[in-house]
Amino acid sequence: MAMPEDDGPPGVPEWVVTYGDMMSLLLTFFIMLVSLSEVAADKKYRSVMQALQNYMGYPTAQPSPPGKNFPMNSMVERLTQLGSFRDDTNGHGGIKRQSVEGLDVRVYRNRDGDAVPAGPPILFEPNSIDWTSSAVPRLEQEAKLLAGKPNKIELRSYAPKVDNLRESLRHYDLAYARARKVLRYLEAAGVRRNRFRIVTAASHHHSTELNLPPDRVEIVSLNTHTDELVGPREE
Repeated sequence: MAMPEDDGPPGVPEWVVTYGDMMSLLLTFFIMLVSLSEVAADKKYRSVMQALQNYMGYPTAQPSPPGKNFPMNSMVERLTQLGSFRDDTNGHGGIKRQSVEGLDVRVYRNRDGDAVPAGPPILFEPNSIDWTSSAVPRLEQEAKLLAGKPNKIELRSYAPKVDNLRESLRHYDLAYARARKVLRYLEAAGVRRNRFRIVTAASHHHSTELNLPPDRVEIVSLNTHTDELVGPREE
């Protein structure tokens, strides 16, 4: 009687995962991450996210009441706050438009603090860039007061509107020319150029300035230093 053949060595159990299988799973996982990181079709992406949430449940699925309504803090409700969301109803038909150039699109307004007049206003002759005889002594006194300080300086120039249409169109230019003349004098007297800021108010006066002469340039020291605006943006 022939002896039965011996069984071969036992094979690998079914639960054993080889190194190659593990690498294939990891590769598939990373491919899925890369695919979802760049969403080209936002509607399809939202459908995928909704299907995943329906299958795996929401973070607050247990305390949520039963039914088909989405919880208020679910992923579907928060899609509008995600960077991958794009509103197709903005009137542009889904066409991408070039963004605003710069670090960001936010506009910052720096607070200059309290404005302190450096002295009496510099008076000018009507409809002229020539200042009066009292202007030079005032400029010399204010230049000594402002030289060597770090504060920003604002030159507020005024010029009244005249009846002639041609002249009325240039009263802003006249106010600017007056401020430039004061700036050049103060700069020659030792005040640094990067401290100045010209404001052409022309014929617009505040209610507290109605009793002042209309042809004037006010020299105002601001409670802000020029060095505060120099440096990286995060500072």
